[in-house]
Amino acid sequence: MSTKGPAPLEIERKHGRSRFLMGFTLVEVLLYIGFLAIMTGFFAGVLFTVIRVQYKETASAEVSQQAEFLLNTIKRNVIDSALIEMDSGSATSTLTLRMANSAVDPTTIYLDGTTAYIKETATGTPVAITTNEILVDSLSFTKYSNAPAPDSIQINFTISYNTTNIQRQTTKSYTTAISRVSAATFDSNLIPGADSSYSFGTASNRWSTGRFSGDVIIEGNTVVATATNPYTEALYVWGDIHASSYLQFSKNSATSPAATDCDSDTERGRMSIGTTDNRVYLCNGAVRGWDYISLTD
Repeated sequence: MSTKGPAPLEIERKHGRSRFLMGFTLVEVLLYIGFLAIMTGFFAGVLFTVIRVQYKETASAEVSQQAEFLLNTIKRNVIDSALIEMDSGSATSTLTLRMANSAVDPTTIYLDGTTAYIKETATGTPVAITTNEILVDSLSFTKYSNAPAPDSIQINFTISYNTTNIQRQTTKSYTTAISRVSAATFDSNLIPGADSSYSFGTASNRWSTGRFSGDVIIEGNTVVATATNPYTEALYVWGDIHASSYLQFSKNSATSPAATDCDSDTERGRMSIGTTDNRVYLCNGAVRGWDYISLTD
């Protein structure tokens, strides 16, 4: 006859008690389950923390990369510019640069909504500098002039990651300054981007001395003065004229000029030449009107 071993759950009664010869008790099972639950919760927390940090780092890296690209784009164009066309000391959201190369003149960098754009020439197509993955919350430019040093631009902008997930929200602010490398030097014609739209200097930022080797043709009113004045004549001279050549006026008429052209003190000093009566007419204000001198050989 064959002898069989005890069954796995065979109960041995000894000393009035029973016990399992093999397997776990209920307490042991509960302990193992509790331990497994604790370890699972611990590792799940670590995993969630790692994922949250990864999301935050991804958002931060995207903001930093696009901020660097925006800064480099602005820096490159400012260095290449011939003139920063804006008033000094006033912050603006649009940076206008005059370029020596007419193919990209003027170059404009500006903020539209939450995207930064660059546009080359007045009729060029705007190109986005930043993508929709980030939001440019603010962008401003301030010009500083410290002659004879080149002009500089202070740039202030704030960029945030484009998300509604609070775990991935990232915002960074930047402030920096960029200086032009040298004074404006042109190797081609200086042509405005639009007809009769741009000025040469401003009331608060005037040019010192101008030297031209050819003709200067002015198709509007001309004021030659030593200070600001209210006159709007075709040519008004306030101060002395020192010339070693001729002063020539093209204003003339066949007869005496109209009385209505010399009926105000603000018109005093107007001059005309009568080509038929051979007289030089000079406006002497509202009381005297036109005075004249007869010309003889």
